[in-house]
Amino acid sequence: MNARAVIIGGGIVGSALAYHLTVVHGWNNIVLIEQGDLPENPGSTSHAPGGVVANAHNKTLTDMAQYSADLYESLPNPKGPHHTFRRYGGIELTRTPERYEDMVRLNGEMAGWGYESRMLSPEETYEYLPFIDPKVITGSLFSPASGLVKGVQVVDGFLNLARATGGLDVHPNTAFRDVVVVDGRVVGVETAIGHIKTDTAVLAANIWSPALAHKLGAIPLMAFQHHYAITHPLKQWSDTDHEDPDLEAVYPLIRDLDAAMYYRRHWDALGIGSYHHVPQMVDPRDVGPDAMRPFTPEHFGDAWRLAREMVPMLRDSAPEFQKAYNGMFAFSADGMPILGESLQARGFWSANASWITHAGGVAKSVAEWMVEGETEWDMRQCHLHRFQEHVKTRQYIDVVTQKNYREVYDLIHPRQPITEPRNVRLSPYHAEHVAAEARFTAFAGFELPNWYESNAGLADELSERIPSRTGLGSQWWSPIMGAEHLAIRENAGLMDLTGLSIIEVSGPGASEIVGFLCSNETDVEIGKVVYTCWLTPGGGIKRDLTVTRLESDRYWMFVGEGTLPQDLEWVRRHAPSSVTVNDISPAYTALGIWGPHVHRVMERVMSEEDLEGFGFYTARWIEIAMTRVFAMRIS
Repeated sequence: MNARAVIIGGGIVGSALAYHLTVVHGWNNIVLIEQGDLPENPGSTSHAPGGVVANAHNKTLTDMAQYSADLYESLPNPKGPHHTFRRYGGIELTRTPERYEDMVRLNGEMAGWGYESRMLSPEETYEYLPFIDPKVITGSLFSPASGLVKGVQVVDGFLNLARATGGLDVHPNTAFRDVVVVDGRVVGVETAIGHIKTDTAVLAANIWSPALAHKLGAIPLMAFQHHYAITHPLKQWSDTDHEDPDLEAVYPLIRDLDAAMYYRRHWDALGIGSYHHVPQMVDPRDVGPDAMRPFTPEHFGDAWRLAREMVPMLRDSAPEFQKAYNGMFAFSADGMPILGESLQARGFWSANASWITHAGGVAKSVAEWMVEGETEWDMRQCHLHRFQEHVKTRQYIDVVTQKNYREVYDLIHPRQPITEPRNVRLSPYHAEHVAAEARFTAFAGFELPNWYESNAGLADELSERIPSRTGLGSQWWSPIMGAEHLAIRENAGLMDLTGLSIIEVSGPGASEIVGFLCSNETDVEIGKVVYTCWLTPGGGIKRDLTVTRLESDRYWMFVGEGTLPQDLEWVRRHAPSSVTVNDISPAYTALGIWGPHVHRVMERVMSEEDLEGFGFYTARWIEIAMTRVFAMRIS
């Protein structure tokens, strides 16, 4: 069997990808394999309650969710005239003033991104949700684009439309065995029905993917059991006509964020979803054939108490349910999708760590990437190669994904450092930072200082020149930061630049590939420093960086440690075989010195010979005490 591409996994992401490749981009001869039945399969698509939340503090996720909602609504329901997606809207309840303030901020972000939402008072919220207790809340955010979807019908709709083009061949109950890679490139896929010859394969198995992805590279995600329970019929909704599909949900999707819970109506019953319990992690090797596990009522006590607090008609009910289960969902190391092509196995793509809310947008992006080489939306936060090596370790994944589960609806300040794991990587100057009473943040695993408490006296001296902050802006901030800023602007300051990484490009053709990647001229004299950009195929800016030419065929590219893995992948993907591309960051550490009096400091530590002729945007090896130092003068 031959195929232009093989999709591994027939859930909502895999089926949406089949739709985009065939219907949107016109590809033919696509094969989709699924280990279970179709359209109802053993994955989370079939058991998920179906909420599509079309807002987030992250623009990429919001774009994906808004697109997904529109796409799902456009699909015909093969079982009748009703759509697979009902745009009931979504309401984010707030129990505290702090949560309300956070929703005000989200409301502003939505407006800035061109999407509709509005704040509601408790009384206005009650008009939408007449079964909640408005005295429990401080208000809410209403997003009209949100709604409820039937995952199985969406999968069916995608597959039917893709098959109608004649470009898709679907194989349910077909196990994936392996991807065949020769000389770093996919040449086939081994399945339970035999070998499929292809140069493109997409792994969209989500919670099963880490155990299947050894040739794709590490996929740092973990499966977690999530509680969902549907009450027995409630007398307040006893007159519901089960024959009328329009009465199945009626009300907007509800998220009770401060309780880490959500609700939706099921005809005459209420569905309750809860993250308000101890994380129940499942190793990818132990997931088994089905994403469902038995309900654990011993973990549902707090959720039931909070549900009764919010919904008065539950207060006379016992915690007994007509249906309850633990469904497994995927949590990635940073809460974002994991998308893109493997560098070690060209033609092998990841489409993982996505839920129903974002699945349509994820499929759109992966299809664009495969067909056109770039995407409409910025994929830096979703890139397969964004993770540092420590993030791919089993212990880190275990710790950070459990944290992500516990904090799934928590209020996280934009400047708030990750709570755990910490002290994963330490700067060579860590002891000096501790001695100076540093307040640390975590950056790419490194512990780096935000400010030094030992400079509190300086902040007192300069207090009249440091604007005060209140509210959100005052959190995870100190006036000491302002004092340190002023001191550097008026004198000189030394910075720990451990987070500065170096990509070395060397060998025959190095000058040509560096020049191809960079927007400014880099065929310069040896020792020259060039500030430049990398551009995308469509002419957008991928990143800015500094490039230094050390020899005729040797360059150093200086990038941030936070984006180093995907920056390294970008250069290696474009470099010819004659060029060597290496991350040499571990061999060096960096310090930066800024301020109008820098020259006074450098005159004390550099020889006259090293200082002579050291012009702007030049670099040279110098000696400081008994150490050889590579110095760059930027300004």
